Amino acid sequence: GCLTDSTGKRVSFKNTIVVMTSNLGGEKRGDGLGFNPTGRDQEQLAALRQHFTPEFLGRVDHIISFKSLEGEVLEAIARKYLDQLGARAAQNGLQLYWAPELAERLCQNCKGREGARQLRRIVQSRVEGPLAEYLLRSARKPGKLWVTEKNGEICFQMNIRTDVQK
Repeated sequence: GCLTDSTGKRVSFKNTIVVMTSNLGGEKRGDGLGFNPTGRDQEQLAALRQHFTPEFLGRVDHIISFKSLEGEVLEAIARKYLDQLGARAAQNGLQLYWAPELAERLCQNCKGREGARQLRRIVQSRVEGPLAEYLLRSARKPGKLWVTEKNGEICFQMNIRTDVQK
């Protein structure tokens, strides 16, 4: 089929996969049906039938539920956010080196169903914000910074350890 947007532009949907997401059912238990624990399939279908017409649901090929992010997956996302921050810092001539346990510690503050969105906000508020303040208050611009967490606070050190991988 084709899709026509509000300006009249037509787009072909030949060889296209359309992925739709929903938070249906989130008001009932605090988690959307897209993040469906095992055994809630009937509850998921009931919520979908209540919200969408049978004709629409008949056109949907697959309904997939996702598991909540946790453990190593959440840590990998935290490392990705830290790496992105490191890349932005490198563009300004600053090399950041992370303590190996920093991603794990940031994830410990990530509770609830928001997953990666909440983790992104945690990295912004606990690492990016303090880093910006540190750089603004520094008498000289550092070329390299060691970033770690001590007693729940993010710490920056100019004299970095040389035995640490970036």
